[in-house]
Amino acid sequence: MIDQITQEIEVADRELRQLFRGDDRIRRLTAIPGIGFTTAAVVTAEVWDVSRFPSPDKLCSWAGLTLLERSSSEALRRGHISKQGSRWLRWVLVEAAASGPHDPTLRSFFGRIARRRGVKIARVAVARRLLTLCFYALRDETGCRAFPVAG
Repeated sequence: MIDQITQEIEVADRELRQLFRGDDRIRRLTAIPGIGFTTAAVVTAEVWDVSRFPSPDKLCSWAGLTLLERSSSEALRRGHISKQGSRWLRWVLVEAAASGPHDPTLRSFFGRIARRRGVKIARVAVARRLLTLCFYALRDETGCRAFPVAG
């Protein structure tokens, strides 16, 4: 049964690579540490045209990676993430964050939050940071400034 599933995964991976072969967005996204081909393909497929989002915060909100906020007068209470929007995009970014940030700045960001709030919250925070980097990589032809596309 495992051999059969492995064959199906290989076929799906081959088809995915064929679909996104000439897509420049994949190249810009894979320059970001922690974003591999499959993650880049899911981000590209789910977001598609990043110009419909005026800011990275709007994209993160659409993906459900922002906190719920309940406020009344002067009382402000923040809760869990909203989980609205694309669950596939949210899932793939949290998985990319869970695999361990490969960049020293992302690793220190993860460590600071993990010490204060816990590992799970830190993963979601890194996922949001990765989606913000993806926004800039998709928006600009040269990729995001923090991780420009090589040659």
